[in-house]
Amino acid sequence: MLPPPMGTRVLRCALEPEGISKSYVSRILRAALLAPDIVEAILAGKTDQALMLGRPERPLPASWEEQL
Repeated sequence: MLPPPMGTRVLRCALEPEGISKSYVSRILRAALLAPDIVEAILAGKTDQALMLGRPERPLPASWEEQL
């Protein structure tokens, strides 16, 4: 894994010419780290929308158990 400043530069150089914003990539990467149970609940429409909308700005726990 690249250190944060280098990783940010690499991402910016790769994505800006394609018109992909840093915030979009951040949202996609966060979604990729969600616990499988949460992903299944989202896809099945079984999540509390207020809860899901309030979470995006908070740090995401690395442990899937802590996410639930």
